Amino acid sequence: MALTWYVLFDWDGDGSFAHDEAARVMALRVERGRTGPWAEFSVGKCVLTLENNDRRFDPWYTGSPLTGKVLPRRRCWVQVSRDQDWDGVAIIDFSLTVDGTDALAWDSVAGDKLIYADGWNVFYGSIEDIEPMGGIGKRTVTITLYDGLRDMKEAVAPDIALQTNITEGAALALLLDAMGWPAGSERRDLEAGDTLSYWWTTGEKTAREEASDLVASEQGALFITTAGRVKFLARGTYWTAVPVWNLDQAWIGDIRLASPWTLIYNQVRLRCFPAALGSEITLWTLRDTTVYVPAGGSVVVFAEFTNSNGARCAASGVITPVATTDYTAGSLPGGGWNMTTFMAVAMTAYATEARLTISNSHATVGFYVLTLKARGLALDQDGATLAGEDAASQTTYGLRVLSLDAPWRQNLSGAQDIVDFLVGFYAEPHPLVEAPLVNVFPDMLQYELCDKLVLTVGAYSINGTYRVGGFSLQTGATMQDLKGVLSLEPADNLSYWLLGTVGYGELGTTTRLGV
Repeated sequence: MALTWYVLFDWDGDGSFAHDEAARVMALRVERGRTGPWAEFSVGKCVLTLENNDRRFDPWYTGSPLTGKVLPRRRCWVQVSRDQDWDGVAIIDFSLTVDGTDALAWDSVAGDKLIYADGWNVFYGSIEDIEPMGGIGKRTVTITLYDGLRDMKEAVAPDIALQTNITEGAALALLLDAMGWPAGSERRDLEAGDTLSYWWTTGEKTAREEASDLVASEQGALFITTAGRVKFLARGTYWTAVPVWNLDQAWIGDIRLASPWTLIYNQVRLRCFPAALGSEITLWTLRDTTVYVPAGGSVVVFAEFTNSNGARCAASGVITPVATTDYTAGSLPGGGWNMTTFMAVAMTAYATEARLTISNSHATVGFYVLTLKARGLALDQDGATLAGEDAASQTTYGLRVLSLDAPWRQNLSGAQDIVDFLVGFYAEPHPLVEAPLVNVFPDMLQYELCDKLVLTVGAYSINGTYRVGGFSLQTGATMQDLKGVLSLEPADNLSYWLLGTVGYGELGTTTRLGV
């Protein structure tokens, strides 16, 4: 059995992936995942080493056929296939041709996986760095790629107005739309998640930070797949999905285990933020009488909303300021001739502030703004922490606290369910496992982050369900030699009773109420 690699570059920047550079690739290293169950998924990284004797990939060399195209953010899609049947499934012809060579096509049935058993995505990302090195006849280039989480990490989230009754998946879609992430199922796979009574952004965080707040509130997961999709798993799927793989000790090298108490938490604290709209109040008042608007001119003021307690807040139903009711103008600071009839205020309302454009229609006389205010419904929020604990576990292992923030968790009843579940699962020890794999095909090519598998390691009495939290892959002496390490996190191996869901809605002896 031999592996056939496809390292497809979009050097033209048109989305075509028309250049396969696999013949030049000398080594590959991929790192994806996170450091533990409570960490965010890190930006995925792929490092390629390519032969470069003709300086094809040298951005300083004007004689290269890629001159002007070796640029940051050019995309690359790494795939691999087989040349013979290793699992009893007939090889299916590939349907995408790149540079005259059969390459792997998108599998609309399997989603993130490629054509059935014939091939796999390995990495999809964009160029971060290109480093030519070596002397004449021994030139190489190192190309470092990062996946789409890097784009989310650097994109500033927009100022999105207050949304009501919006699902977490829909909120994530608004963030992706704002940062220009392609629409469609080939680049997005977003589950709905919980419905939030209220949600907004302020433009003060990155898209990644805003997304992380949503994921933390859901207790789900967000990552970039090997096919380049943004994938959001809601809590139901993240916790209750059935295992799709089996991994036996026979395929694993020197297994590594964390200490038994690494993941013991016998007191769980979840901080939530219940919210409610109040009655109409003055959200903002101009307290400066020296704001001057020249004849025929305009001035822009951003009004930051505060509630009745003087705390910064989001607001709904913000009213465009009305003359005499909300604003007045005079020819002098604090008074003079009444110029209110020449004053107009246009408003653009955001979630926590409004842009007020003050205009003066008088042709020859300027005025001072004497009064100006914004009215609307303030959204009041108060932090509340829910807790649960297991006294027996505390007696055995001592107090071990897990404190979590759920910035968009507004339903305390649902939050208590999450706390109870986490205490019930983590009060007892569960091993964290690192499983080295060497040339284990097809297993080491088929895993995706958050996939569940049944792990059996008789030497350590392990026989349970695990979730793929991370995966590293690198080539050895040749591109046919693959080494990988699976980082496995313990997952509940029980089925759950999910009301109204076929297969999970029949409460039985091996099911229990889930979250």
